[in-house]
Amino acid sequence: MEHLRVEREDAKLAKRLFYMGFLGLPLVWLLNLLTFQEKWRKGTVAEDARDFSVYIQGSLLGFLAAVVAVTAWVAVFQINPNAFESLWVVAVDDW
Repeated sequence: MEHLRVEREDAKLAKRLFYMGFLGLPLVWLLNLLTFQEKWRKGTVAEDARDFSVYIQGSLLGFLAAVVAVTAWVAVFQINPNAFESLWVVAVDDW
């Protein structure tokens, strides 16, 4: 079994992917988690890559928050879609 070590380049990539998730791309947070999952759990961190875990944990929290928000939005509009009809439907009586 190979020894997993988090290097500075890994931390830089994790940081970039973490900030890209804030651009409206929460799936990038999932990509960040999947890419570095094994190194995050079992790897050792180099001295110059100490912030690696912060970006991976932030990606996890960001992705979970996005999933909860989208799920809540879908649930609200699927359970009672007619309650919000007046907010976005414009009735035109002159036709």
